[in-house]
Amino acid sequence: MNTYHHVCLIVDDVDAAIAEVGSGLGITFHPPRTADFGGATFPVTYSVEGPPFVELTERTDGILLDTNGLHHIGIYDETPTETRARVEAAGFELEVDGEDGYKPSLPLLPRSPERPPH
Repeated sequence: MNTYHHVCLIVDDVDAAIAEVGSGLGITFHPPRTADFGGATFPVTYSVEGPPFVELTERTDGILLDTNGLHHIGIYDETPTETRARVEAAGFELEVDGEDGYKPSLPLLPRSPERPPH
């Protein structure tokens, strides 16, 4: 079974987004931590409330985090191989998944084919 876990929003400033998104949605966030991905470091945080959680990640040029807005939908997935085949057959391009070791138990669904390539 696949379970919706979180949505990730790419934002210009995590601290400002914590205030804005938190106020707008009536949720709170953990203090930001520094994450490493693609040779870059950047601030990231998750909402306290959830699941589903809201992830705020600071925009970082040169990697998959270079465009503000909805970045991905995270799921807990007990059948990642089958899910990968299903979403690729539906026309999505998988950019990162748990099988690649990014978040082992939390595969990331691909972005829409309408999103410009990096």
